[in-house]
Amino acid sequence: MQRSGKVLLILALALPPFAVLMICALTSVFGAPSIGLSCSRLEGRALCEVPQSSFFGLLRNSLQVIPESEIAGARVERPLGGGGRRGGGYRLLLDLKSRGYPYPVLSDPSFDAVDAEARRVNAYLSDPTATAIGLQERLWLSALVPLAPLALVVGVVGLAILVKRRRATAASR
Repeated sequence: MQRSGKVLLILALALPPFAVLMICALTSVFGAPSIGLSCSRLEGRALCEVPQSSFFGLLRNSLQVIPESEIAGARVERPLGGGGRRGGGYRLLLDLKSRGYPYPVLSDPSFDAVDAEARRVNAYLSDPTATAIGLQERLWLSALVPLAPLALVVGVVGLAILVKRRRATAASR
């Protein structure tokens, strides 16, 4: 195996463990993100549960329980832009009565998807006959986000190695 092939093999083998470590490190520093919402009025209690996970539902899972009486409503937070561009994704936030800050529930790059979910939550909260609602974040989309820059780096390195190999082959002719 040529040296460039070994470099690509090492990069390909190192990419998944590095991505897992990066995700776990970021979620340990900034906290586990919320990955959905589940509200139920069954069993005489009106509670909403917000699952949180450090690794796409597989590692360090926790559950935050919020009484439904504490929720004033749901709204969409648009990403903050800076330097002439937009950044981040749209987030669904629960406005809580007792706390001065909103509680993030899920996020998505599509405004329409998050806005539809916010309308569903608000309709559930305003309808006393509704029994349950459940929202789930698209975890496969979240998994691709940290892998994109790593895949880009591997692609650029691979392209540079191929260009170098072609130049060396052309020079040897």
